[in-house]
Amino acid sequence: MLKLAIAFVGAMAAASVLAGCAGNFDGGPGGAAGARDQQAAWPRGSCIGVLSTIGHSFTVKTIGLMVFGNEEKQVAIDSWGIDNLVVNRIRAHIGSQVTTKRIAYPKEALNSQGRRGLFAEYEGPLKTHLQALAPSERCARYVVVARRDTDYTGTNQTIGGLGIVRHTSFITHATFPLYSIFTLTVFDGTNWTRLRSLPAVAADQGPYMGVVRGPHVGIETAGWPDPAESAARSARLRQATSELVSQTLDRTLPYLRALESAGSM
Repeated sequence: MLKLAIAFVGAMAAASVLAGCAGNFDGGPGGAAGARDQQAAWPRGSCIGVLSTIGHSFTVKTIGLMVFGNEEKQVAIDSWGIDNLVVNRIRAHIGSQVTTKRIAYPKEALNSQGRRGLFAEYEGPLKTHLQALAPSERCARYVVVARRDTDYTGTNQTIGGLGIVRHTSFITHATFPLYSIFTLTVFDGTNWTRLRSLPAVAADQGPYMGVVRGPHVGIETAGWPDPAESAARSARLRQATSELVSQTLDRTLPYLRALESAGSM
């Protein structure tokens, strides 16, 4: 009888342990119940819409010792395919479980906005455009990749988007900074709440980290486009810019938590 009682207690204890393990597995963040909740939040067939506005122009900027030495030109670089590159990097980050779509944005609307310093000034027109597309696209999330302007340290000038800059001074430089400065913002596709907005993350080290407040690399002086319009035909600038944008996105996307649930669909 004593042996039977001991066996019964042992069986109950084992059952309790198994039940506890099962509860932790099913109810935990990575468990079956958590996965079911995430799947319920992301209906089958939903998508991520990506609207990139950084790939239409490249800035060639000179900052002089005096104000009359400042010069800036915008060069069209649509042929570089940067906006497609942005979509592909986001697609690679999210995975194949969710459809990633590129959302077109009229170039005329971009040009009419002019120079903007804060994403808040872009947000109204971009959100209006996305809302107009919503009935046909029906994406669960929309990611907007837009230019962000920042100060060029030690001057009264700003830089942003994609471009290259040289600062005329008494010091001879072996390289110029090529930069990729933008913001990623995620909107909920149902109620248009802004879920997260994040500036592009720069590498820990860079040749101009104290001057350029954003992702950048050094480009040798021989790579400077002269005239500025020749930038669009430069294979060196195209490759370097594409690599910088890819590296910048790969560093930044892991911090954009508003997209993480898509990977569990």
